[in-house]
Parts: sequence; C-alpha cells; structure tokens
Amino acid sequence: MKIKNVGGVIVGLALLLFLAELVPAADKAMYNVLAVMSYGPDYEFVQEVRHGIASALSDTCRIEYVYLDTKKNIAGGPQKAKAAFELFQTLRPDGVIAADDNAQSMFVVPYLKDKVKTPVMLCGVNADLEKYGYPAPNVSGILERLHIAETIAFARQLVPSIETVNGISTRR
Repeated sequence: MKIKNVGGVIVGLALLLFLAELVPAADKAMYNVLAVMSYGPDYEFVQEVRHGIASALSDTCRIEYVYLDTKKNIAGGPQKAKAAFELFQTLRPDGVIAADDNAQSMFVVPYLKDKVKTPVMLCGVNADLEKYGYPAPNVSGILERLHIAETIAFARQLVPSIETVNGISTRR
C-alpha cells in the first residue's frame, strides 16, 4: 500500500477526532492509549502513523503499540489480535487507535465494536465501512482514500465550521 501526501492529513484529522473523544476524561494527568497496527513496525505506513500519533498525543498520553504483523503472517493475525485484547483488558486504555483494515476485522470488530465504551479511532481503512458494520457508537475515524476530497467532505459533515484545510508534504 502506498500513501503519498494523504497519510499525514488523514492521521492528523483522525487524531483531532480522537482527542475530542477524550475530553470528558480531562481530570486524568495522562491518558492511556492502545494503538493496534495491522502491519509490523518496519512498514512506512506504520511509521507515518506512529509519527502522527506521537506528534499529537505524546505530551498527554502513554501509548502502547501492538503489531498484528499481518503483512508477513496473515494466519497469525487473529492470535495476535487476541493478545492485543488481553492487553486491552489489562491496560484499560482511555482510547484505542486501530490502523488499517486487518486491525478492524481481527481486533476491533470481534473484541471492541459495540462491546466496550472505550472510543476507537480508525485510520488507514480502505474498505467501505459497511464491511465492518460501521458506524458504531464507539468507533469513528477517517477512511483512507487516494483523493483527499472525500476526507474533507466527511470532516465538514462532522465539523461544519471548517473553512480551510492545509496539507504539507515532505515527499518529492
């Protein structure tokens, strides 16, 4: 999967929505966030998402990462997702970030969607939301699309006061 200029904008918008979900828990000094990545830490997309998460949340959140590593071992994904849920139960995070489609199908849908009140922010999802039974009361996020127009339109539905969107690319 190749993401050029859209990745940083998608992650930024998703994290803004995620932060809005955490506002009611403002009395805590640090929030616990569980980030479940479909792929391993060596993939560029995962590194971009981690960078976006860290830049937006590292001052206020303790972030625990889990890698399903389904790009290299799709068959092992469900077992790693089960382990991620066990960590979720131990950590009791204030929020979850689930990156890419396999994190949805193997982790969010079987363990979190409609089962917990913890807010889940998705990012990097390519499939239509209906595939995962979204929308769900505790799941929100931004879909990955090659064109930014759909993401901006969705953001404007959520926050009608948005008038301007800027993007910066570090790629050549």
